[in-house]
Amino acid sequence: MTRKYKIAKIIDEYQVVVNAGSNDLIHDDDCLEVYQPGQEVTDPDTGESLGTLDFVKAKLRVVNVFPKMCVCENRETEQKSFFSNISQGLFFEETLPMNVQTTDISGGYEGIDKKIKVGDLVRKVN
Repeated sequence: MTRKYKIAKIIDEYQVVVNAGSNDLIHDDDCLEVYQPGQEVTDPDTGESLGTLDFVKAKLRVVNVFPKMCVCENRETEQKSFFSNISQGLFFEETLPMNVQTTDISGGYEGIDKKIKVGDLVRKVN
């Protein structure tokens, strides 16, 4: 059985400590994610469980590894642009809604605490 990792300490808004390290085969630049387990989703045809709709609170990058813990930073970055010419515009991407059957909307992320806290679950991702 795979050991579940957790947030062990919050250093500041930029760095957290996870209770997994080199003893757990964690390396510099590994990708981890902080998540909250979600609702189970079932296949509409077979009734088979497809897993849970987990909410990912943050995607992390390992920056310092110790035997039993590692220090991680946020993998998500923000690009800032400075324009010297007023005629240039600021471009960004916007997610557009899909044309879905609204009566089939069932939600899935209600009641999720989006704040990262000590004890939150962490998993290694490829």
